[in-house]
Parts: sequence; C-alpha cells; structure tokens
Amino acid sequence: VFRKPEWNSFTPNNSPENNVWSKLDIQEIAHVKDLKSIAPVMLYAEHSINTVIIPQQQKWYPRNKHKQYAIFWATMALAFISVFGLFIWKNKRQ
Repeated sequence: VFRKPEWNSFTPNNSPENNVWSKLDIQEIAHVKDLKSIAPVMLYAEHSINTVIIPQQQKWYPRNKHKQYAIFWATMALAFISVFGLFIWKNKRQ
C-alpha cells in the first residue's frame, strides 16, 4: 500500500541524531540518510518473500495510550470526589 505520509501538530519532531522518526518526512529522512533517488510516498508492507512484497492490510499507528490516560484520570477524579465528600460529611456531623 503506497500512501503519502501524514502527521498532525501533536506528532513529536524527528530526532535524526538518535535515529528516531516520529514523522515520516521522506525528504528529511532522505537528506539525513544521504539517499538520492526517492519516491514521494511510503510503502507499508507486511513482509516480503524474496522479491514479492506482501502489502500491509491496515495503516500502522504509534501506540495510543488515550484509553489508559482517561481511565487513570477518571479514577483520580473519583478518588478526589470521595475524599472531598467524606471531608464535607465529617464536618457536617460536627
């Protein structure tokens, strides 16, 4: 599957000195790796057998932890509301 690389403003910047590529900026990678002949698209492949390339069936995305963060902060909010509720309840009794 050939696709033009895409990213948004939340994608971290590349770190060529550490060989970390968050944005698949083909021009930047070609410049750093000193590649001469490049295509403007990225090939997403599952694997290859000899010279036959098996395309990847779906687009690859970096690990997404949004669900984990949402559960964590919802739990923290619930704990805060519980402690605050106990504080108010204790003060009303006195």
